[in-house]
Amino acid sequence: ALAGLGQVALAAGDVLTVRRDSRIADRLSIQVDGEVASPGSYTLPAGSTLADALLLAGGITERADLRAAVFSRARLRSLEASLREQYLADLREGLINASVAGDSRTAAPSTIELIDDLEAALEAEPVGRLQIDLPRLALGDESADVALQDGDRLTIPPFVNAVTVAGQVRMPGSFALVEGMSVEAYLEMAGGASEYADEEAIFVVRANGAVEGVGRSGFLSFGRRRVALEPGDRIVVPLKYDYIRGFDLTRDIVQIVYQSGIGLAAVVGLFRD
Repeated sequence: ALAGLGQVALAAGDVLTVRRDSRIADRLSIQVDGEVASPGSYTLPAGSTLADALLLAGGITERADLRAAVFSRARLRSLEASLREQYLADLREGLINASVAGDSRTAAPSTIELIDDLEAALEAEPVGRLQIDLPRLALGDESADVALQDGDRLTIPPFVNAVTVAGQVRMPGSFALVEGMSVEAYLEMAGGASEYADEEAIFVVRANGAVEGVGRSGFLSFGRRRVALEPGDRIVVPLKYDYIRGFDLTRDIVQIVYQSGIGLAAVVGLFRD
């Protein structure tokens, strides 16, 4: 780049200025992992999109589950980390205060489990998930494309033909997907809800991160709303709010616990085998 300068004799006090090449400076770094031909870190020009990143990574593999792809943004990861730490700290303080006040529930197995989950949540890396529609993008719909920012991450997991049941059930785990099988049937396979379960607040977390409530409530109390379960879905059974009401906690704080992927339901956590 400096070859055109020729032989220039410099003297003391001279100032040499090298201007910035905007074509190089205005670039962004991203990470593409999972079911692509060439996973890794990539540097792209400013203005690049998700489609550009996929092309650079060699495209998706035959095993890719596009519905379950997780697109993560640095700014959202930072925001999530601060909010989660605040909420979880409040929840921990509430449990400690209840214990000091002599509330016998603080010694219950479910409460001890909750405290353990809190410790794990504080150590877990924030996800900062931004909703995308990768299946639509893969079909060539440009309206589903997303402009990239520095620090973005895309993880595309392999297809898994299973449904996970997590939270307040007796035997949490993953079970083979059977077409037409109901949420109730999967709950029974997991041993049924525990005594601490809030059966009116059960929800399904879709592979793409969307949340759908299925619990009993109101005039539908005779049964759950039926939903068509799909590969990679998670059925989450939250802790009963009445059980922790005396700890001066809000439902929002409790929901944060269940949406942090901490041993109960990896709702916003990156896909892990």
